[in-house]
Amino acid sequence: MIPAALQYPEFAARWADPSDPGFRPFAAAALRLHDTRGGLSGQNREFYHTLTVVNRAHLLTQLAGISVAPGMVRLLERTQWRGFGREHWLALFSIAAEPKRRRTLGHLRRITPCLVRQFEYVPAELWLPRVMEILNGIRIAPERWQRLTGALERAVDSERAVLRAMARKIDGRGALWDFIFLCTEGRARPLLVPTGAFGSTVLGPLTTGDECATEGLRMHNCLEQLVERAAAGNRILFRGLGDTPVTAGLVLTTAGWIPGGALGWDNQVLDPKIGRAVEQELEMLADRLNADRPDPAVERIDRYVAECAARAHAQFPAVQIDAMSQALSDIRGRSLTAGNGAFVIFTSRNRGYVQFMSDLGGREHSCEIGSHQFTPNVSKFLTEPAVEFIERAGFLWPRQIKNFLRWFPSGTTEACRTMAALTMECFARVFRLRPGQPITIDINIPSDVPSEAAS
Repeated sequence: MIPAALQYPEFAARWADPSDPGFRPFAAAALRLHDTRGGLSGQNREFYHTLTVVNRAHLLTQLAGISVAPGMVRLLERTQWRGFGREHWLALFSIAAEPKRRRTLGHLRRITPCLVRQFEYVPAELWLPRVMEILNGIRIAPERWQRLTGALERAVDSERAVLRAMARKIDGRGALWDFIFLCTEGRARPLLVPTGAFGSTVLGPLTTGDECATEGLRMHNCLEQLVERAAAGNRILFRGLGDTPVTAGLVLTTAGWIPGGALGWDNQVLDPKIGRAVEQELEMLADRLNADRPDPAVERIDRYVAECAARAHAQFPAVQIDAMSQALSDIRGRSLTAGNGAFVIFTSRNRGYVQFMSDLGGREHSCEIGSHQFTPNVSKFLTEPAVEFIERAGFLWPRQIKNFLRWFPSGTTEACRTMAALTMECFARVFRLRPGQPITIDINIPSDVPSEAAS
């Protein structure tokens, strides 16, 4: 449309006039809304002339069917108008019809199609210039906006005031995602607890991160540090019912659920009689869970992990995945203590990294995807598809200076191959790795354990 209009000298002269920088975005909007492709040549020429002399707000109001204030016309210069289609202009004029939202747009240096496509979904708490600048470059799914809006609406007044104050401190993409997850997950952070874990008269499952923290303080132990495993679905944590202080757990392995031990206050060994009773109760609960169908939430995560691994096997060289799988096998069971672990770090050339560490028993690997909390540069990778991958694969969103974290069963060669393939998919989905690009493998095994040279 613009090339056709430039054939007319009057329009072309105005288009080239450096003293009128608002003409080009205005003309682009008017031509998109008018859509002259099907019109007669004479009618088109008349319209091109009209663009050079008309009151711009009046014409845009007529073409859009929405009141376009003169102040909105002045904002057109800030639009990335070359990427705007008809639907973007209509969305922009609809947004700007409300004075408060128009004032928000007035603080922006640029207005992109990405922003106007999602503005209608953004809750009022985030109608802030710094947030809008972030949304100029990142699209968040409508379903996620709807979950955030619902969470804010359900918050009591005092909590909403706190969240509004937090929103005003958002200063980057990572901070925006932190805010979204804090709101939608809730401060309590619900854990994946299967139905079969309930009903015991001896042990009660802990169902939120807050419950774990509170129970850990009461029992003077490190229960809060196990929240990541419980959130990933491969731990169920229990408190004792009755007068006896007990902390117990079940562990999900490649062979199913097994008792994970039980201790008393300050991690003291339980009285043998009480210990046997608790162990029997854990065995009963494990048998029940193993007989049941897997919990839908855990099953959904496992199915997604399997799909990601299969996709990576199809896209990336087998030799690359095999080398990573071997590294994961090499560290299995070779940690000495919690502070002296066997680990491997996989790094891409853009410095994205995924690291694994073996537990002491060789049954599990912790997996951490490098986050914006540790490396601010990671923020640029946090697109909606990247965040969807992190979330659906069962990783815990960091609340403090931590990485994205979850635990995987690692007791078999096939489990290590799944972790390796999932890591390649993570590099593709989060850190934008393409097939054929290298991955650096760095292995660390405690020095007093006989080992081959680290690679």
